[in-house]
Formats: sequence, structure tokens, C-alpha cells
Amino acid sequence: MRHPLGESLVAVVALTAALAGCGGNSKGPELARVQGTVSFKGQPLKNATVVFFPNQPGARPASGITGENGRFELMTEVPGDGVVKGQHRVSITAREAAPELSLEQQSALSLTTEGAPVGKPLIPEKYFRFETSGLTTEIKSGANTTNFELKE
Repeated sequence: MRHPLGESLVAVVALTAALAGCGGNSKGPELARVQGTVSFKGQPLKNATVVFFPNQPGARPASGITGENGRFELMTEVPGDGVVKGQHRVSITAREAAPELSLEQQSALSLTTEGAPVGKPLIPEKYFRFETSGLTTEIKSGANTTNFELKE
């Protein structure tokens, strides 16, 4: 059985691992703590992946997943470490859980070049990419709270 957060969690872990590279960088840019909420049509959006993409060249994105109440806390390399200060473009992805596949379907899928099925989008897909989401924010020193009310 697939975990309902599986797709989002895998994406966050892969993004974090790819960005972390080899060896630590303890002399990196100063990070600020960021938390907030995401809602859609006035309701908290749970299990959504939130990613902040800094406008500074070479700066690492930060990500997090919303809980039952739509709340998130972002991380760059380790939980709770925060976000690079400055301007950011934002993407938010939320899908239904992917459909369950029978063993026969999984076997057939492994023989094709298609990816595994994904769940139906829960929000307009324009929010899935920072280039089209229209969402931006500025992160300053200290603790930051950033809330997003998504619309159709």
C-alpha cells in the first residue's frame, strides 16, 4: 500500500538530497525560520508540498509538507534549519493519493517508459510551478510567518 504522502515526501527527500551534495557547508548563507499555512477555498490544505525558490543565484530551495491544519515549516538541509533570506518564488503541489495498482498492473508498468500514476490535482496546476504560481515572498532575519490563500 502506498502512503498518501509518498509522492510528496519522495519529492522533498530527493530535492533535499540533490541540493545537499557531498559534504556539509557550515559556512553557507544565513537561514531564517519560516512557518505558515496554506488554504484553498477557505479550507486548510493538508499534505501539500511547499517549495521556496530563492532569487539569489546558487542559493538552495527550501521545502516542507503541510499537516492536517495546513501548517508547514520549511527546511533547506535538515528539519527546522530554515530558508535563505531574500526574495523567493513559491510553488505548492497537492494531489489526491495515487491509485492503488495490482501486482499485474505494477509489472506491466515496469515494462513501459511511463511513470507511475499520480493522483488527481487538488488545486489548480498553475500553483505546481513557481514560474506560473504567482506566489512570492520575502524572508527576513529571525522568524517569518507566510500564509497562502489559494484561489481558483
